[in-house]
Amino acid sequence: MRARRSTRASYWPSSTPRGSRLDGPNWTLLSLWVSGYPIGFNPIIGSAGLVGVAINGSIVVLAAIRGNPRARRGEAAAIIDETAAATRHILSTTLTTIAGFMPLLVFSGGDFWPPLAVVIAGGVGLSGLLSLLLTPAAYLLMQRRRSAPVGAWARSAP
Repeated sequence: MRARRSTRASYWPSSTPRGSRLDGPNWTLLSLWVSGYPIGFNPIIGSAGLVGVAINGSIVVLAAIRGNPRARRGEAAAIIDETAAATRHILSTTLTTIAGFMPLLVFSGGDFWPPLAVVIAGGVGLSGLLSLLLTPAAYLLMQRRRSAPVGAWARSAP
């Protein structure tokens, strides 16, 4: 009797951006801690806005990977090539977002706008790195797990 595959194969590409989306607020806390600003209303609003922005880099990487048949099958070299090709797009949007929030950080005084700028600029910058490093690795691991014989991952666990 043939073993039935789990249904996770039908939705597995969506789980990678979901991880990036959930890590956005963690990056905002790191950005606030590094800058020395306290958590307040504006950083919380910035974190909520960052959740939608942080996922874009992962979507770009996944779209590039899914567009290449070799990368889609899980060939590591093709995944690296597609991620390198998507790097220009992710870096350009990340750097323009950071540059767009710099006037709020540098030229506005007080404690109202700078924490928002720190949260969004820091979160977008760090989530861009995350999407370039974590998304291709997670895709490769999920693809290998998907193509492994049934039970192979259970036997290799300690």
